Amino acid sequence: MNQSSTPIDQSKLDELRMLSDEETDLLSELIDIFMDDTPGRLVDLAAAVGQGDPEGTMQNAHALKSSCAQMGAIQLSEYCRQLEAMGRAGDVTNAQPLVAAAQSEFERVRPALLSEKSGA
Repeated sequence: MNQSSTPIDQSKLDELRMLSDEETDLLSELIDIFMDDTPGRLVDLAAAVGQGDPEGTMQNAHALKSSCAQMGAIQLSEYCRQLEAMGRAGDVTNAQPLVAAAQSEFERVRPALLSEKSGA
């Protein structure tokens, strides 16, 4: 679990930034949505794992995986991909360390994205 590198793939944000125009700062809007949505999804994911619910784990991890990848949070997306696979396999008994890693990684991603928003 490599946490020494930057938590955000800048090229993903640059792609989103290029989609903005004078009226719409798409990147800022997407960061806002991500910041509003992700903490609750992480809570739901942790609850599903805690309840031993493979289906709930798979669904929550899948939704997070996609949004994290879109926002350039590649390591966070990878943790979610692994959790989704565990849920799909029907066994989440060893998933708690990955949930903790995902939560920790989000704490690295959050300030990086907020910094992008303030600098946009």
